[in-house]
Formats: sequence, structure tokens, C-alpha cells
Amino acid sequence: MIRWQDHRDRVERAVKLLIRDLHPTAQGIDGSGGDDGRDIRWDSPDGLVIFEVKSYTDRLGASQKRGIRNSLKKAAKHNPIRWVLVVPLESSPSEEKWFDGLRAEFPALELEWRGRDWLDKEFAEREDLIRYVEGPLYVLAQRAKELGHEQAAMANGIRDAIERLGVFSARVNELSPYWRIDVATRPGGYMLTYSAKRPDSAEVDPISITPIFSFDAKDPEAEGVSRQLRRVLEYGGSITVPGDYIQGFDIHASEETRRAFAWDWPITPHKLEIHSEEDNAGLPLPCVIDVKSPNGSCISSIAVQLSKRVRGSRGFTLSGQDLSGMMTLNLLTGKSEPAPTGAFEFEISSPVGLFPYAVRPVADFIRALVSGNRVEFRMGHRVFGFCEIDEDVFPEGQPAARLAIALDELQQFFNMVFPIPDGLGAKDLRELEMLRELVREGEAQWPYRGLKMHFRRDRLGDFLADPRFNDGAALLARFDSFGMEYCGNRFELGHVQFYAPKMRLVNRKELAAEVGKPVDPEGRWECLDGEHIRIRRLAKEEREPSLL
Repeated sequence: MIRWQDHRDRVERAVKLLIRDLHPTAQGIDGSGGDDGRDIRWDSPDGLVIFEVKSYTDRLGASQKRGIRNSLKKAAKHNPIRWVLVVPLESSPSEEKWFDGLRAEFPALELEWRGRDWLDKEFAEREDLIRYVEGPLYVLAQRAKELGHEQAAMANGIRDAIERLGVFSARVNELSPYWRIDVATRPGGYMLTYSAKRPDSAEVDPISITPIFSFDAKDPEAEGVSRQLRRVLEYGGSITVPGDYIQGFDIHASEETRRAFAWDWPITPHKLEIHSEEDNAGLPLPCVIDVKSPNGSCISSIAVQLSKRVRGSRGFTLSGQDLSGMMTLNLLTGKSEPAPTGAFEFEISSPVGLFPYAVRPVADFIRALVSGNRVEFRMGHRVFGFCEIDEDVFPEGQPAARLAIALDELQQFFNMVFPIPDGLGAKDLRELEMLRELVREGEAQWPYRGLKMHFRRDRLGDFLADPRFNDGAALLARFDSFGMEYCGNRFELGHVQFYAPKMRLVNRKELAAEVGKPVDPEGRWECLDGEHIRIRRLAKEEREPSLL
């Protein structure tokens, strides 16, 4: 049982916390300027209920009774349906008679006396409130017993661990009636997460934790973290600051909270994660990003849905993605919303695993980010931000954009749909862009200066003896079936013709040794300096048997 007589200074606050637990919509009244007869008001479904809390633990004298009656008289002016006196004291016969007199004096009101028995019962179910009233020495023997249980061998394996973690978690959350603490293990340490137990926790028991950072201006890495941190603090966002840059924390909290959370101990953080709280009212918000040429024509246009808002000290950041999820847009602007000035930035992720048709707008956007063009951010018909491109932007993303464009047009031509494969490199890009040109224009330049072709064994000797096929001769080769495969997806081009005006047979000596053998040997051809190979798709009327 709680020794109420030893903790009269905490009774009123503890009872207010209890009433808020029982009736979450109840509101405490700050009595510093007079509470007008209302310690707590609760707008119940049936009408207004007013709670009057007193810390009396001895028999009521004349002055205490006058104080209670005066509070009731003031409360009656608010027309409540019920008035409840909460006091850690069971009424004596004479006090019960006096309270009946109050009922007779205020017949329109339902009056209740909730005393010590009721308080003990309700507090018994709330360890955090008992600890708040009694202090950290509450049931010390029971805690010591639990500690011994924690150190016992886990004979039942993970089941014992879960049960003991449950007991530990319950004990941790009795440290404060206002704040919840979640403890999680991490490699090399622990992570503590503090969250409010009650809506008014930050007002009643405010906590201020200010990290103290130290960045070496001569260290480029430190300077980068400092810039990112400043950006997050000013416009919102998320950042993880390594412990090397954290000198400590300036913590302001009540003495009880500091003691309960052991904040007077030295804290050596491994890292600090800062995440701005989201405020997504009024979102999602559609917008458009255009890239325009110097003459004002639109080269590229992407629709982006802004779905996240975070705020900082100077303004806020609106973030969203295009339909494919490949592009993320961050709009940084002032505290007024929407604002005609600000900054916008783009983050482009890998297209691997996405469908080419879905990322095509982003790929066209990347290809358009060249010097002389202009990027505009638009909401509806109004342009809210723009920037002139004075140098090529995101050159490292150009190969991926070109790959997506080539695959999109090839899939359209061949009526295929598959995601962009992983593992494609520069060689694949050259080939895919050659194929794109081939299906669009009918012919293209072969991306390599050499060819490999098999000779028919019965024609090999005649070929090598023919003077027309000496070095520098033109090569014309036709194939009835030709295709190229990428990660299990094959583009079949049908009849094609290869032509090179000047080539030489690199492995002529090796081929001469194969004459008369029962194999179809492979010939390797290379262009002479300055020459190239062209490949062309053949129309039906052009298809003739190949000489090779």
C-alpha cells in the first residue's frame, strides 16, 4: 500500500495522471491562476464531469471542509452532471454525514467521494504511478528478487529469455509516469528510444536534449557531415552522425527524470540518428518537372507525386517520387507554403529491376540535363522554381539512361516486356544502341572492327585460292537468321547483311591447315585502318543464299 501521508506533495499530480489513464480525453486545469473549481474536467458522453483532488490524509477539519465546499460551489457554475472528490482518505461517519449535506445543498449534481481504498486499487495496477509517488526505493526487495531471476540459467531457452525481457521491459517503463523507454541491443552497445506516455508529457515534464558537435574544418569528411547536419536541422530530414563528431549532450530535465534515466552518467555515443517528424497534411501533391531547350521547347517532362513533408528551423522539405520510383525529388523552401522561391534537388536510383517503359521519362530527363537547357519545377500551371544548366549534370548516370532508352525501344519493336537485367555493361550498351539504330533506321554501324564466320568445308580451298579475297578486299556476308541475347532475352533480327569495304583475313594460315578436314573452320576478319562494318536488315526480295 502507498504511504499517502508521506507523499502529500505528489498526490494531486499522481491522481491527475490516474484520471487521464481512466479517461484519456480528460483535461487537467492549471491552478496557478485559480482553477475555478476544476482540478480536472472530463467531457464524458453523458455530460461534463469535474474532479476535485485533495491531498488530505488526516480527518477533515473545518477549514478543509470549507475549502472543499467552496470548490464545489465554483464547479457548480459550469453545470456539470457529476462532481467527484478524490482524496486519499476514507470518510468517517461524521464526514459521511457532512458530505450527505453537500448532496442536499446541490441536488442537481451527482456527488461522489473516492477515497484511499479506491486509489490503492487503481494504483496497484499501475507500477509507474506507484514509483512516481513512492520514489525509487519502492518494493526494493521485489526488484532484488527479480534481479536474481534475471541471472538464472535459461533452462527453457528462448521462452525464458522472452519472459525475463518482458519483466525487464515492465520495470524500465515504471521509471517515469510521463516517458516510455524502449531498450534495444546493438552490436557494441544499446539503443534507447524515449517516447511520451501521455499527450501532455512534454508540457508537464519537459525534456531538452541538445547534442554538442565538433567538426574539424580541415577534414573534408567532417565538413561533409556538418553540411548535411545543417541541412537536416534547417529543412528537416534524416541523418546519422558518427560518435567521433559528438562531444556530449546538454540535457535539461527535472531532477527526478534525470535520476531515473541516469543522465548524470557520462554518455559516449556510438552514433546519433536524427529524424524529423513527418507532417503530411494536405499531401499527396502532384507536380511536374520539365526540361526545356534554349528556345523554350519542352524536351522532357516527368510527373512527381509529393507525399512527405518534414520541417526544420528555417523551412521544410517536400519529397516525392515519379511513378517508377527511380527518381526522388526534394523541394526545399521557406516556412510559407507553397513558396515561389527555394531549391529542388534530385536523387536517381539504379534502373535495374524496373521496366524500361516505366523509367523512360526519367531516362529522357537525365539525357536532357546538358549545358544550355533549363529545368523548371511546376505545380499546376505555375512555375515555382527553375535553374539554368551551365554544365552537363549527372554524367555518371548517362550510360544507365541510354541503356533504358535502348531497351525500351527494342521491347516496343519486338513486342516484349521484361525488367532491366543486372550485370549489363559498356559492351552491352554499345550492342543495344546498335540494335536500336538497326530496327529504327534499317541499318547501323557494327560496334566492333572484326567479325567471326564459319566457312563451309567444301568451299574453303576455293576461297583461299581466289585472289579476289586477298587483304583489302570488300566483305559481304548474308545470314538467314541473326539475333543477340541479353540475360536470357533474345532479340531475333532475321535476315541481315554485313558489309565492310576493306578487310583482311587474320587467321589465313590457320585456315589453310584446315583444308580437307571434316570440320567447318572459323574465319576471323578485321577492318583495315579507318574502315567500319555496316549491318543491314534485308527486305524479302533481297534475301539470297550466302557464298560463305
